Amino acid sequence: MRPLCRLLRLACAALALVPAATACRGGSHAQSSAAHAGHAAVDWASVGDRDLNIASVFLVARDAGVRQALDSLSVLTRADPQLELQGHAIAHGLGRFAVARRGYDLAVFAECRPTFLSGCYHGVLEGYMSIRRAGDVASLRGACTSAAVRAMPPYAFRECAHGMGHGLMGVRAHDLFATLGDCDAVLPAGLARRECYDGAFMENVVHGMGTMDVNVGDAMAGHHAHAAADRKLLKADDPWFPCDSIAAAGHQPSCWAYQPVVFFVSFGGDMDRVVRACDRAPAASAAACFRGLGKQTMGRMPTQPLRVVRICRQAGAAYTGDCLAGAVEFFVDKEWKAEPAFAFCAQVPSAEKEGCYRAVGERLAWIDPAPAAIRAACAKAGDAYAAACTSAAESEHAPDVVAQAAAASPPPAPASPAPAHEHGTMHHPG
Repeated sequence: MRPLCRLLRLACAALALVPAATACRGGSHAQSSAAHAGHAAVDWASVGDRDLNIASVFLVARDAGVRQALDSLSVLTRADPQLELQGHAIAHGLGRFAVARRGYDLAVFAECRPTFLSGCYHGVLEGYMSIRRAGDVASLRGACTSAAVRAMPPYAFRECAHGMGHGLMGVRAHDLFATLGDCDAVLPAGLARRECYDGAFMENVVHGMGTMDVNVGDAMAGHHAHAAADRKLLKADDPWFPCDSIAAAGHQPSCWAYQPVVFFVSFGGDMDRVVRACDRAPAASAAACFRGLGKQTMGRMPTQPLRVVRICRQAGAAYTGDCLAGAVEFFVDKEWKAEPAFAFCAQVPSAEKEGCYRAVGERLAWIDPAPAAIRAACAKAGDAYAAACTSAAESEHAPDVVAQAAAASPPPAPASPAPAHEHGTMHHPG
């Protein structure tokens, strides 16, 4: 999707955020200056209902808070399916906007909801990190195991680490390899680092493909105005790059998990070619590629679960389960609710049902890991598969993973803010 430049000018005019930076990727300095000038920058004759609806969401965030704004966005997307496709990007923008208005207080993270694939959580981390100097990682240590995050359901720990990957990419001006090193420096080994790698590689794809940004009155907007000049680590003539050039084995699965997004575009939506593209992944990353394929395909075809099942079966017996697990991940992670995933698994062929329900168990453990809650949730799988679901959930040991990460994470050091002019960072204007 192309950047919504007109929308951003509209939203900022509506919010009257002067002199906050406002821009969109690909926009010029002149466009940004025009936006600062006020309502004259908006071609009101070309503003449509959808533009006004999105702008209204930011007004709700300003007046009532980000949680209520996400609720408003949910209402709007139910009436406008096309808007739902933009929901994750808008939620990112809401998170950045909210944390900037609160003086970059990370406590805003707890005010988000896990709707729209947790875009708000990721946006808060992006905004929180936007005032930090590249390479200043000491101030970020322990952020994802803070008391505020640990008081939330365990999925918040995962989403925080994932958002850290997005935010570090922004601070590093989309230097992927520097960002991966920062993930290692900021987060303890294990799941947290893998989530950070995922966020970094996802951001690499989003940035490289010019996917929509929504920035209203937050410091990241200033960076995104210049982001078109940042290095894009994708190649039009090599859909497998950079994954086919990543040397570190620990980074490869995260890269391949998001490369199916590139395959969709490179092969013009030819699903036979998209599926077979994962065959090029090294053995240790093939499952991640097919899992990413399932998640991204389900995201593109959310109302066609049986078609996604057929596509996943093209992966072959060895990887059909991984592809279906990716589809499960999409359904659960959309709002961190397991019910849509149970409904999906009920439709898959009998040969894949047990694996499908095990995948649901792996995710629902991060919603509520209490044994009674797990058993109650897995009962939805029916007598034949409830045990498999429960076993998978219990094997995640979600509370222990978070506690161990907290024990391994030193408290954050004071931040060293960057000069306002430094590329990749920008001070909040007021």
